[in-house]
Amino acid sequence: MVLVNLRETEAPEFYVYQRKELAKRVQAVYDAYMAKPKKDGMERKAVAFRWFDEISFTEDDKGRKNDWSRIESALSEA
Repeated sequence: MVLVNLRETEAPEFYVYQRKELAKRVQAVYDAYMAKPKKDGMERKAVAFRWFDEISFTEDDKGRKNDWSRIESALSEA
């Protein structure tokens, strides 16, 4: 899977993941959100959607920017 950051004045950025890797990252972001109480101290209610934006990127996520080696490797194995 490839996430694309479409920027207005610069070239797009691409972040390459295997589906399972991305699913784990999205779940980790959601779990961290749910574990943090709301401003009033109350528990958060579960929501039906998930998100994954740059503010949640780890160094590993940032290292995937424009790194096509995962796709190239998979194609060479096929």
